[in-house]
Amino acid sequence: MTAVILVVLERQADAPSLLAAAGRLAGLLGGTRVTALAVRVPAEATIMPTEEILTDRYRQAWDSAEATRLAVLGDAHARWRAEGGEAARRSELRIEQGDPEALVATHGRAADYLVVARPSDAGGGAAREMAHAALFDTGRPVLLVPPGFAGDFGQAIGVAWKDDGRAGKAVLAAMPLLRAARRVCVLAGSRDGAAALPEVLPEILMEHAIPATLRPVPLDAPGGFGAALLREAAEAGIDLLVMGAYAHSAWREMLLGGVTRHVLAAAAIPVLLRH
Repeated sequence: MTAVILVVLERQADAPSLLAAAGRLAGLLGGTRVTALAVRVPAEATIMPTEEILTDRYRQAWDSAEATRLAVLGDAHARWRAEGGEAARRSELRIEQGDPEALVATHGRAADYLVVARPSDAGGGAAREMAHAALFDTGRPVLLVPPGFAGDFGQAIGVAWKDDGRAGKAVLAAMPLLRAARRVCVLAGSRDGAAALPEVLPEILMEHAIPATLRPVPLDAPGGFGAALLREAAEAGIDLLVMGAYAHSAWREMLLGGVTRHVLAAAAIPVLLRH
């Protein structure tokens, strides 16, 4: 059965790293088809009807900027198809017009994995909205790729472990990657260092015969658990982090779980999340 990866393209500068990451993920999964999605946002969607008037001048300027942006994304995809591996050569680019969140949710539900840019302060609101739609409206595992990321990943995988259903679902989604990894490290919260870690690995890893090591992450570290988690991952040489994503209501930006919010803002390596 062929798995489908949907890579969401929005910011021009992110396109090469997102496409490369999708190709790497396809290689790790094997037998995978990659579809790239770029959304043309209509001018009407960029203004508040109660505050602004859509003039012909504004519409022409917006449409011109969107045409330029989409042309750059198309060129990036064409270069990746020409220079990439088998997954790149078999990929396709879809350009659709409409609401970015709705289109990401619709196409994302039909995919097995999504690849999106990690939101950044320098990025626009559309990139953040599309990342949130991928995470919270599709039910699919999402690979978040940091801005400008150009490295490899999947050799040393860290699992941010919390004994609940969300972490377990993320681990199941990552199982093909965990089996192929050279090293797996379970990053578990602890108030007393290694002495407080469980004596055995999480059952889900043992059931699937995934060898791993345990590494404590201080729950009361300065800066919060999210910052401590990323520091421990860096010190352990982790190149891909797997974790569950947490949100407490539809007001996602305000009520994201603290760890999820920090990872969305600061991760320097790809992160595979599942809500």
